[in-house]
Amino acid sequence: MMKHILFLFLSAFPLLLYAQDYRSYPIGTTGCQASFPCAAPLAVLEYSPDSSEVYTVECIYEDLFYSIICVKLAPQVRAQLLSLNDYDTLTTHYLNYLKSAFHISASSGFEYNLALSEHHEARGVAELWADAGNAEWEIRAWCNGKFLSVHMVYVMQGRIPADKKEFNKAFLNGIRFPK
Repeated sequence: MMKHILFLFLSAFPLLLYAQDYRSYPIGTTGCQASFPCAAPLAVLEYSPDSSEVYTVECIYEDLFYSIICVKLAPQVRAQLLSLNDYDTLTTHYLNYLKSAFHISASSGFEYNLALSEHHEARGVAELWADAGNAEWEIRAWCNGKFLSVHMVYVMQGRIPADKKEFNKAFLNGIRFPK
């Protein structure tokens, strides 16, 4: 029995260490909170052509860029989201738009049906990207029908260090939608 308890503690210990490096920050006036490993500046607000509120936040930690685009979906967009499949469709369309905007030259293909433990109504999509300069990007996007939040970790050139992959999950999964 003691071996099982020790194993559980030791397997969770790295996650406890990572959690200490993260703090939760509000994303504008959305009511959403996101976990960042660095001090996140105030979110910048812009409006999309459909009048959705688009908040962006970015910080740098140990040569990695941690960036979020959080979209408070306009009422006419929310009205079209009738199922979890609609969440996936909206998310993949937005990620394809971002690939063009960020000059992404290669991608791994979408990984669907990701879940957040605290938000069962949300669906996630993940993908790995490489831009025109061959810099690696880790992408995870979450939609709950009211918000679409895209979390990106990237480097200016080269690959994201392998020892940061587990550490980055707290950021990539670190969205908290308002109740």
